Amino acid sequence: MRLAAWILVPCLLAVAAPAAADIAQWNPNAVNEDTGANYELGKAERRSDFTFGVLFGPAMGSSSGYLNELEKIDIPQYQEKTGAGFGFSNGLWLGVALRDWLTFGIGIRSATFEGNGRRSEGGAFVLHLEGYPLYAQGGLFRDLALVGEVGLGGRQLKDGNKVVADAGSTSEISIGVQWEAFRYWTHFTGGPALLVTHESSDSMQTTYGVLAFRTAFYGGP
Repeated sequence: MRLAAWILVPCLLAVAAPAAADIAQWNPNAVNEDTGANYELGKAERRSDFTFGVLFGPAMGSSSGYLNELEKIDIPQYQEKTGAGFGFSNGLWLGVALRDWLTFGIGIRSATFEGNGRRSEGGAFVLHLEGYPLYAQGGLFRDLALVGEVGLGGRQLKDGNKVVADAGSTSEISIGVQWEAFRYWTHFTGGPALLVTHESSDSMQTTYGVLAFRTAFYGGP
């Protein structure tokens, strides 16, 4: 989990950093009161202040695991699998748009899908990051983002109401892309998102993708 966070966070910040050139502009006649430097921050154009968002859509994935009991883990006769399963995923986050090109938040993600007579149910509490690496290019690039999440959660495989595999505590990492294709009611945006998620524990491995509709609210500008 810690390794995933150390990989994901610097990557998103690195790809978003070039966009700062569109925000922080050199001005020899302006002196920043806090730092004394001759630059000023441009006014937010697309995103600022408090933000929250939701996503939901069809999911496809697979889970493979065991009951979370030491004597059964990695013993083939106790392994349960969904194979390729289909279902639904959703998510919610709250946070702040630090810049037009960088959003940070906390939230929850969940996904349920079924295959091979087994139902995979689970989710996680996540740290949510969005970076718009090509924001400075203008046009539609101002609304095209890379998305990343890391989190902790849990998952179970069920046969009817019977638990046949239990992940215990899982670590989660998600990566994807999204496009804020349109705006409505002044402060809301909407558009498609594609995310791939991997959950891992000693007793279960799960990977799923979701093609979602995403909508978000921004307090400003």
